[in-house]
Amino acid sequence: MRGGKSYKRFFASMLLLSVIGAASALLAPVLLSLSSRSDGGISTGALLIVLAVMLFAMIPGVAVVLLRERFALRFNCENTTNCLRSLLRCNYDYLTEKGCANLVERCSMAVGDLYAYMTDGAIKIIRAVIIISAVLLLFLILNPVLAVVMAAVLPLNYFGYRLLNRKLAERSVTLQTECAAGFQTILSYIGQTDYLKQCATHEEMLTQMQPAIRRIYKSTADINVFAGSASLVLSSLNDICRTLVMILLVRNYLNGTASVAAMIVVTILFPVYFQQVSVLTNTHLDKQKLKASESFLREIEEEKETEGTEVLERVTQMSFDLDTLRIGDSVLAENIRDSFVPGDIVHIAGKSGAGKSTLAKLLAGFRGTEGISLNSTEIGALRKDSLRSRVTYLSQQVPVVTGTLMDNLFLNRRRESETEQFFRNEPLLQPLYRTHSPDGEITEGGANLSGGEKQRIAIARILPEPADVLILDEVTSNIDAESTADILNRVTDVFQNSIIFIITHDPLAASYATKTLTLDQSNGA
Repeated sequence: MRGGKSYKRFFASMLLLSVIGAASALLAPVLLSLSSRSDGGISTGALLIVLAVMLFAMIPGVAVVLLRERFALRFNCENTTNCLRSLLRCNYDYLTEKGCANLVERCSMAVGDLYAYMTDGAIKIIRAVIIISAVLLLFLILNPVLAVVMAAVLPLNYFGYRLLNRKLAERSVTLQTECAAGFQTILSYIGQTDYLKQCATHEEMLTQMQPAIRRIYKSTADINVFAGSASLVLSSLNDICRTLVMILLVRNYLNGTASVAAMIVVTILFPVYFQQVSVLTNTHLDKQKLKASESFLREIEEEKETEGTEVLERVTQMSFDLDTLRIGDSVLAENIRDSFVPGDIVHIAGKSGAGKSTLAKLLAGFRGTEGISLNSTEIGALRKDSLRSRVTYLSQQVPVVTGTLMDNLFLNRRRESETEQFFRNEPLLQPLYRTHSPDGEITEGGANLSGGEKQRIAIARILPEPADVLILDEVTSNIDAESTADILNRVTDVFQNSIIFIITHDPLAASYATKTLTLDQSNGA
């Protein structure tokens, strides 16, 4: 996820500019030292040269900013896309357990941490090392005792912040998890616009959201208390070293062992040195955040759904041979055995909790299972892309994206003029076009659509390329009889050479079935 050749070129350019910037920052005190007269003064010409060098030193810094932000758009877009691609390949149970909003939030944080370190932190570390080394060398030339005191700051900061960073790495994982979970809870409250607007007051809801809000900011406060306290101790020790250096410097000047020029040079280098020590330690903290994010990225890679190797051709038969249907340790149904061929319309019946939707999701490969075969090949042996190009699953929850009606019809489909014309002429969509233009905006979550209109959109999406197996999971449960009839008439016409499974409690929808598969829950948990 870290980028390829383009990133390497970018990093090399940034590094070169940073080295030039570091050299420019140190050039002024070196010139001051070299141009000082024997009486300790500095000529006007030398002063003008130093000022010109200091102005020149700004150019590499500005160039770094311009180059970084020019690269940032593509870098962040590519890494976000790659992160979301990995997320979309995660197994079904992981996505439902963690929550997609939670995981997307963590993806955003991970990409941000990656960008911050790769395009800024790493460069700053290299630049800081160069400046610190050069400053120590100059101090060694000017005053070896001061150089020793200044050098003592480095191990103090290195080992102190190393310990701090290790603890922060552990706490950063907790912070990301807690913040993402808290925001997910808040979104679950405020994401229901219709419900929110019918409430007379929202005070109780705000009270109910307080644990989630506190969860976010308590985790932030906890890590800030720890980091702030530890950093304060380390920075106080740095202050002691700085004070000691200044005392030694003033004493040497009063004793006549240090010139005015040396005082000026040291005074300039002094804040530069400690600034770079601070940069070095702060970017190490960024590196620990990066490690926490990389741990999350490894996690979603490890949670990929199991992939088969066989390619599924046209489905000519589907068979069930399941002793038990279960989720975890809970048995939902037993002895599910039957076979189906194209043209079959199967009503999957059973009481609530008998595992109807669970079975439907197994057919689309949402979870791994044994005992379901297509064309005599176990479903687990099939490649997921091959399976899902032949098997389509629809539920009553219709995905609606912000955009036009036509944008929604082309969800996850390449925009082509021929298909667009198909949608514009599709009979199932004509009732929508009376009130919604194909290019009209659909509000967030489809708030300006009825349940029946959403289902018409969901069905219309799959009509241009009928799948071999179609699974309708309660798609008519919240719509009127007219819409139900329109949808099922169109589906049975277009998918007449496919196997159709209908999960429903609606007698009208069930009447379209030519076969019934009843799930028995008598021995279930």
